[in-house]
Amino acid sequence: VDMMFLRCVFAIVSSSAIAFRGFRKASLSLNGAIAAVAVGSCILAASTRLALALLVFYFSSSRLTRLGSTRKKAADAHFKVGGERDALQVLCNGGIPACLSLCYAWVATNSDIPFDIHQAGFWPVVLQAAVVGYICCCTADTWAAEVGVLAHTRPVLITTFQSVPPGTNGGVTLQGFGASAAGGLTIGLSIAASGWILGLKEDTFGVILICFCAGIVGSLLDSLLGATLQYSGANRNGQVVQTKRASIRHISGIEMLDNNSVNLVSASLTSLLTVWLALDLLV
Repeated sequence: VDMMFLRCVFAIVSSSAIAFRGFRKASLSLNGAIAAVAVGSCILAASTRLALALLVFYFSSSRLTRLGSTRKKAADAHFKVGGERDALQVLCNGGIPACLSLCYAWVATNSDIPFDIHQAGFWPVVLQAAVVGYICCCTADTWAAEVGVLAHTRPVLITTFQSVPPGTNGGVTLQGFGASAAGGLTIGLSIAASGWILGLKEDTFGVILICFCAGIVGSLLDSLLGATLQYSGANRNGQVVQTKRASIRHISGIEMLDNNSVNLVSASLTSLLTVWLALDLLV
């Protein structure tokens, strides 16, 4: 039996099991679970290293979403217990990595390669770096958002450094910044660990450093976009809302992007940055 066929079967079965678990725990809506099966299957079938990074992102983010749910609900009018993500959210976080992973599987001679052009070739390394950078940004941003809103100090808007309510798009705290750095570092460690386990020869420190930087930069990009191009307002209960209405007090931003599109743009830019860093530092 062809090995790629077996990988695909394993990927579909594993993704289905994880998505069903997410649906049961209210981490995913029904259409979100279906989208997660599609995204997860593509990435899990393409590469063990990329699959591990995706799983670290999903399980850690789901766990952090449940942390301090009472305080988060009081601050954010759109908060859902369990952080139930629909198909659009899943695709904004995982659609591009899934497509890149399919391209990677097409051009890579092996399912798992080192971050080294001389060993693996130009396009496999570029595509692998692009997927890793995207996941680093999504992880860092999610960790920053879930931890930062629980900070005991009020966040400041990244563009003006004025105090804003917790949950404001573009609001940053030291705790949130630390969480974003930890998120990128964690993905870097998972990629480095998988390379070590698979016996791949690469610049391990360089890989971790790139992921660390991607997490920080991705989170900052997300905050900048959120503060300027995403609307934040406060309702009469003091909760942050993202829809402009007559009764809502404006805090920051304009109604150009929503949370999903901010995530998509910031993660895509971070993906490109990660490719540039990989080509510059690891060649």
